[in-house]
Amino acid sequence: MKTILAIATLTLVGVTGLFAVPAVQSGVWTQDLEAAKVVAKEKGLPLLLNFTGSDWCGWCKLMDKNVFGKPEWETYAADKLMLVTLDFPRDKSLVPEAYVARNNELKKQFGVRGYPTYVLVDSDGETEIGRLGAGRDKTAASFAAEIEQVLQFTDASIAAFMQTLDTEDKAAYQEMLEAIRRSEQEIETTMAAMMEAREKLQSLHDSITDLTAQATAFRAEKTAAGK
Repeated sequence: MKTILAIATLTLVGVTGLFAVPAVQSGVWTQDLEAAKVVAKEKGLPLLLNFTGSDWCGWCKLMDKNVFGKPEWETYAADKLMLVTLDFPRDKSLVPEAYVARNNELKKQFGVRGYPTYVLVDSDGETEIGRLGAGRDKTAASFAAEIEQVLQFTDASIAAFMQTLDTEDKAAYQEMLEAIRRSEQEIETTMAAMMEAREKLQSLHDSITDLTAQATAFRAEKTAAGK
């Protein structure tokens, strides 16, 4: 298994005592995001960002075993994806010091709230295409199928598919895409409303707590005064 924790394996060069790091390549996990972005741009490949707690997260370990540790996954990813590990381990030696702050910034940037979270990013290294999660029954084949389903909605993939359709089919497919976008926008609006409602509920609960304390103190004060 190509370990998900390794940046790269150091290889001795001649007898000079110098070491060189093999170039980042598609289908092989790396922690070097910037190098992966360069290759992604050159080859037009998406990046799979794996936000993980490699040495403590049970679901992360399960996915490493059932999905990423399988030959089928290596075969699929070899010419399809740039694989980047963004690790948050308990053993701090597993992540180079230079990557710790960067990983935390990316966690905030992508709004990652739990591990593992898998974020697919376009070949520009910035644009999120979609995200995936872990699952007890997921396999290399099923996870690859999930990725393919997400990738079919990239701008490049849509444009290429559109070229194969006649005018009527183009219109039908475009309507489907617009319906998806409308639903996504409605989800965002609904989520924002839910967050606002949650904040309002918390404010009301806090108000009730304060008023209850005031009423209790008032009653105790008046009861004591009446004795």
